[in-house]
Amino acid sequence: MSHILTEQIDRLDIVADKDYKKGDFFIKGEIVAVAGFDVATDELGTFYIKGLFLFDNVKSDDTVEIGDKAYWDSDNKVITTDDGGDTPNTYIGYFAKAKADGETIGEIVLNGWF
Repeated sequence: MSHILTEQIDRLDIVADKDYKKGDFFIKGEIVAVAGFDVATDELGTFYIKGLFLFDNVKSDDTVEIGDKAYWDSDNKVITTDDGGDTPNTYIGYFAKAKADGETIGEIVLNGWF
């Protein structure tokens, strides 16, 4: 089987299905991306699918070690180490740095499609 790599990418240009602020998650099917800029509904916007990101909405009572999996909890609008169990949270990547209990800032690596 042969293949041709047409392009290495770290972002997608996507027509927004709603208004997004810079840093908001775009999650559709298996795509997890972060808005690079503010984007209005029905406008074309840049969404990053891989890279190292600093987020300020990590669940404060999670203690994190480097390499722990990171999940988006859409109900509470936080990043967490909790996979959600019966109501699964969306896997978004992994933590690039440890975080102590009480902190809400976290470094997360998004690595494109999983």
